[in-house]
Amino acid sequence: MAPNVYSIAEAQFWPGSKSCCIYHGDEIVGYTLYNLSYAAALRLRLWVSRLMITEPQRGKGYARAAMQQIIAEARQQDCVEVGLSTEPENFKAIRLYESLGFRATGKIDDGEMVYICPLLAG
Repeated sequence: MAPNVYSIAEAQFWPGSKSCCIYHGDEIVGYTLYNLSYAAALRLRLWVSRLMITEPQRGKGYARAAMQQIIAEARQQDCVEVGLSTEPENFKAIRLYESLGFRATGKIDDGEMVYICPLLAG
């Protein structure tokens, strides 16, 4: 995984990118980077490039809360889906994503499994 500083720099060059710290009170507990892009047939998609929770804060629900906010923002932007990829052995993340409606596409991107969460209209 690339360091967060790489993702922060990368966000400056991606149109539609949003680079965000995840907070609990005044404490930074994680980081996320996502951007708007187009899926097949020019349908708007929100792609999550990075979701990281600091080691001592894992298992406390911060990743779930962050993903729920990202999905809500995707709905507000009229996206048809949210996409991401994760390492095949990251079982905790996979369980989280699947519990939020993500499904494996069967595609592999740079050694990571691609997941899509379709967003229904309305």
